[in-house]
Amino acid sequence: MFELHSGLIWWTLINFGVLLVVLKKFAWKPILAALEQRESGIKDSLAQAEAAREAAAKSKAECQAILDESRREAQTIVDDARKRAEQEYATILIQAKSDAAAQLDRAQQDIQRERDQALESLRAEVANLSVLVAGKVIGKSLDTDSHKQLIDDAMTEFRQQT
Repeated sequence: MFELHSGLIWWTLINFGVLLVVLKKFAWKPILAALEQRESGIKDSLAQAEAAREAAAKSKAECQAILDESRREAQTIVDDARKRAEQEYATILIQAKSDAAAQLDRAQQDIQRERDQALESLRAEVANLSVLVAGKVIGKSLDTDSHKQLIDDAMTEFRQQT
């Protein structure tokens, strides 16, 4: 079975040569064209994939930049709102203190006015009583001017003692 026959070797070589010539003539160019077309398609696909990857990376960077800018703007808006709120709070607090001080001042003035009116009323009453008592003691009635002079003197003396 493993014997070498020279005729068989030559026919095998001739068949192989003919096969090579036929394949080269009819099949080699279409096979090479298909391989080149496939290689070109793969290269184009790789180039498109690389371009898409670069575009995606660029879009991602742009989105990140926009997101960062939005965050900065949002933080700025929040900070501004906080500052305005603090200023408004301070303004309201100052206004409330001012209003409270004004009300306290008005209340003190009202108290002083009421006190002065009460003292004046008391003086008038004391003066009338004094005139009546003095009139009974002296036995005569004083005129109005003398009466007022007597009261003013008594009040002055009373203030000096207190």
